[in-house]
Amino acid sequence: MTAYYRIAERIICVASLFEEVHQFLYAYRTEGQQIDFSVAITLSDIAFERERSEAERQIEGLSPHHFSDPYLETLAVYRKIAEKMPDYGVVLFHGSCIA
Repeated sequence: MTAYYRIAERIICVASLFEEVHQFLYAYRTEGQQIDFSVAITLSDIAFERERSEAERQIEGLSPHHFSDPYLETLAVYRKIAEKMPDYGVVLFHGSCIA
């Protein structure tokens, strides 16, 4: 599925494998306009997020946890958007980083 979102005054086209990412981003949805950039998620992006999450849990001494592919896709979308936004003079932070 593909949809458009306005985040920090940028229009981002998000192509996902699962619907859940679009539910997560629903408040930012906009109609197709001239996009600033696109984000497309692959199964390898989801596998990367799974490996990263497992490694972080191990470092933190937490037991393994199986995260769903749709949840891991939301992490992959956020990561790809956050990595691209500095090209537009924007830095994204997760709220817990500020706390």
